[in-house]
Order: sequence, then structure tokens, then C-alpha cells
Amino acid sequence: MIRIARWVALLIAVVFGARSLFAQSHPASPPGMRWIPAGEFTMGTSDANSHPNERPAHRVRLEGFWIDETLVTNAQFARFVKATGYRTTAEQKPEWEELKKQLPPGTPPPDPWSTAGSSRDPR
Repeated sequence: MIRIARWVALLIAVVFGARSLFAQSHPASPPGMRWIPAGEFTMGTSDANSHPNERPAHRVRLEGFWIDETLVTNAQFARFVKATGYRTTAEQKPEWEELKKQLPPGTPPPDPWSTAGSSRDPR
């Protein structure tokens, strides 16, 4: 979730506050892509009404990178998944050690037999 918030903040900063980061076509541009040169931007906010994972506002420096000029369609993503075997976070079995970092101390692990979709219930 924090990664998504960071990427959203980055895109907002690039589009609205850091238009100068967009360069003219890079000499060796791959088709349909733009080069974003290295630079700094302010990520996050100090607004008390924001979500805790959006605070505080802080400076971030990124190396240059390529970005698609257009959004990825569902069909393009499906081809990518088929070609690479990529699995989204939602498709991966969560690891208890990672989950418990987001829960109050002492929270017991979930009962594996009460998990939706479990087909090996011994009861």
C-alpha cells in the first residue's frame, strides 16, 4: 500500500509540480516511451488531515528512468503476464511474518482452515 502511495505521489509530482522533469525525446527512445531524467521532488504532505503513510513531506531524489507515454491496457498486461509468469501481490499467498508487522502485537495467526477457498478442511 505504501509503494502505491509513493508511486501516486511521484506521478502527481511529475504531472503537476515537476513538469520540467519530462525531457524531450531521449536520443535512443524505445517506441512509445519517454525518458524521465534524474531529479528531486517533494513526496508526501504535512497536512494533518492526510493518511499517516503520506506524512511527512520529504525530498526524494530519483535516478532517471523510462516511462510509457500511455497507460497499459488490460490486454497488454495480460500479454505481459502470459510472457513472464508475473503474479500480482493479490495473487500471492501472504507470509505471516509480513502480515503480523501490520497487526497489534500478540495477534494470533489466522486459522488456515477458516481461510476462504481452503479445500483441505480436516474437520
